[in-house]
Amino acid sequence: MKNLLGVLIFLFGVLCGCSESENSGDLYIIKIDHDNIYKGAEYDITHIFTDDIEIIPLEVNDNVLLSDDCDYKVYDSEFLISSGTSNGELYRFKSDGTFLNTISKTGRGPGELISVIHWERIEDSVLFFNNLNSKYLIYGLDGLGYREFPKTEGLYEQKLWYNDGKLNIQTWKGESKLISYDIKSGDVVNVMKHDTTLSNYAWSDMGNYPSVYNDNLYFGSWGSDTVYVYNGQEVKPAFCFDLVNGAPLDVMKRGIQEFFQYVQDVNVTWDPSLFALTDNYLFIEYSYGVGAFFAIHSLDSGETSACYAYISDGLPIYDFRIKDNNLYFMVGVSELMELIPDILETETVSFKVKDKLKNLLSSLSEDGNPVIFIKQFK
Repeated sequence: MKNLLGVLIFLFGVLCGCSESENSGDLYIIKIDHDNIYKGAEYDITHIFTDDIEIIPLEVNDNVLLSDDCDYKVYDSEFLISSGTSNGELYRFKSDGTFLNTISKTGRGPGELISVIHWERIEDSVLFFNNLNSKYLIYGLDGLGYREFPKTEGLYEQKLWYNDGKLNIQTWKGESKLISYDIKSGDVVNVMKHDTTLSNYAWSDMGNYPSVYNDNLYFGSWGSDTVYVYNGQEVKPAFCFDLVNGAPLDVMKRGIQEFFQYVQDVNVTWDPSLFALTDNYLFIEYSYGVGAFFAIHSLDSGETSACYAYISDGLPIYDFRIKDNNLYFMVGVSELMELIPDILETETVSFKVKDKLKNLLSSLSEDGNPVIFIKQFK
């Protein structure tokens, strides 16, 4: 990932617009031509991975019953998983799926959460945004104690991530800004405001669909075709989309209601954003008319392929995470019990994968927790 970021910054320079960069040839441009790159409702991305798969069933516990759409984050030795937005509990599992403990508690009392929405692991602790009072709570990984994180009262959090002793919060209250705190003292160590530092980047509302990868924030902005990267100190353009037919920027800036009426009448490609990246691929989201699509861009071949959803080895990849050279995705047991028999009859799936899925099928039950799969990039 760090190698990719260095390559991107080297290629992109400090140019601020796609049209200027296209003329100078210094900016890496991704062409989005929906009619030519669309591959259908589902796109099989098995070819970008090795022919094996790792399967991690999450241990079933009487006190832990996870929904199929639960949120999760991947760390070196464990998974942290929330059971949904109506539950304030965060669960901790070892990397082999063994349940360890519950970290936070559901409720409206001191130190309790009504839901787990925004959270991040910080060394041996986990920081949560408490939407009851717009404050942050820090729990120990063992769940035995908590404390309030100072000097963040009243912030409205959109994105947070931890990097090298700093808590970075993308937030808004009256104005959009990025704030970096020293995690031990709570003191502010850096502030970037839209109306000053970032005005040259047209970061109108702190960007659409911001994503954090490798401790950097990637973001676009409404009415822009450029994705920027913020590394905790400065903002630089990351890459630019060349939209065939062009984005209706003038209509976008008139107002959201008028804009959506426009795209209902005229199919256009607009609002591309970065979803994830690896050393060799960029995963992209974009809209075509009123539909939302996914795309993969290969940095090696320059090819872009779009679809509604990804699949690999016959398994649906709904909500994935990328760490190191691996892609993680989660599938519920009821769906697996329906899918695996068909996958076992599919010729294009490798024998390694079939054997592991066959063994998994024999151990599944309807009341089980979801299963995490890991595919390794070639």
